[in-house]
Amino acid sequence: MLGAMWIVEGLGEKMATNWAKRVEELTGLDETCTRFLRYHGRNDQSHMDRFFGLLDRVTTETRAADAIVLTAAVVRRPYALQLEEIDKEQ
Repeated sequence: MLGAMWIVEGLGEKMATNWAKRVEELTGLDETCTRFLRYHGRNDQSHMDRFFGLLDRVTTETRAADAIVLTAAVVRRPYALQLEEIDKEQ
């Protein structure tokens, strides 16, 4: 589950700002075209902090933890499919 959240939020925090800069360098586009990436580069750490706080509050019993893990597995699937499509194109 944490892996899925890291892909969504943590990876953005670590990489998105650099990706935005590189896209701008290679294309000549300005920051308005990379605002999605820049937003994630600035905000994903706070999103992860909120996520960890939420986990601490709601995982007070095994049943709740199991439901969270199941939800994460379902949410992870579309991201995995996107990565598979990228691999097919290369």
